[in-house]
Parts: sequence; C-alpha cells; structure tokens
Amino acid sequence: MKIIKSLLLKAHVSIFIIAIFISTRVEAQRTDTIKVQEQRLKESATPYKKPVQLNDGIQTATLKDVGIDEKIIKAMQDSIVNGNYPNIHSVLILRNKKLVYEKYFPGTDEIRGKGVTGFKEHHRDSLHDIRSVNKSVVGTAVLIALAQKKIKTVNQRVFDFFPEYSKYDTGLKQQITIKNL
Repeated sequence: MKIIKSLLLKAHVSIFIIAIFISTRVEAQRTDTIKVQEQRLKESATPYKKPVQLNDGIQTATLKDVGIDEKIIKAMQDSIVNGNYPNIHSVLILRNKKLVYEKYFPGTDEIRGKGVTGFKEHHRDSLHDIRSVNKSVVGTAVLIALAQKKIKTVNQRVFDFFPEYSKYDTGLKQQITIKNL
C-alpha cells in the first residue's frame, strides 16, 4: 500500500510539474505573440505624409493646407501605436471636403460568425465587419437627405425610393418607412 501511495504521490507531482511547464510554455508563447504584435504596431508609426491622390473623386490636401497642427495628429498616432487606444485599424480625416490624413494600423480582426481571425495588417482595401457602425452611417445619411430635401419625411416608405424593387413591395414590407431603418 505504501508503494502505491508513493507512486501516486510521485505521479501527482509529475503531473503538476508537467502542467506548470505547459502553462509556462503557453504563457511564454502568448507573451512572444503580444511582443510581435506590439512591435508591428510600433513599426506602423511613420512620419506624416499627404494622402495619395486617387481617381475616386476625393481631393487630398496636407494638414497644413487645412489648418490642422501636425503635432496634434502625431500625438494621436503615437497614442494609438503605444496602445492607449487598442485595436484601431484606421484613421481618416476629411476637412473642407479634402482627405488630409489616411493611416492604417495592424490589429486583431474578427469576422462575424467565425470569431477572431488573427492579427492583420490593414490597408485601404481591407474589408471590415462593421456591424453597428451602419446605424450611425444610415442615421447621418438620412439627416443629410432631409436637409437637402431629398427625403420629405422619415415616414416615407422605403420602396418609394427603389422602384426597381417593386416586385418585393408586398405584405408587411409595404409598411417599412425610413424611420424604421
């Protein structure tokens, strides 16, 4: 019986030591991954330059051209890179109808239904799962359309704006208004 107790005790100690070893190793790997991610984020800190002028109808200018102090923008960028504002993927600044700042940062990405997809480099053409941001964009677009008299009232039916989809304007869908969006 003493031999069995002794073997069990040794087995428990061995299992405990193995568990600590595995836990320490996993933690070391996690720490290494975080260090790599932090380094990649720091490497994304580059001096300011005027956004590239594309053939997309959006004019570009420098921060100075529109009266923005470059030091303030550098402080913002440094705060993002130093982790004060975690997982910011991009910052674009439009002033006086001109794009004056466009910067992309690496970070953790997630796809709805699939979860975290890893640490990614982000760029102008990166697709994002933006979820609730749509509410703000739609709300802003509606307010602009109301101000420009393109929408008479939020009680207008949605299908009134999309006659090409009239075949779907049936049943309860006939009652959907701008306000419902």
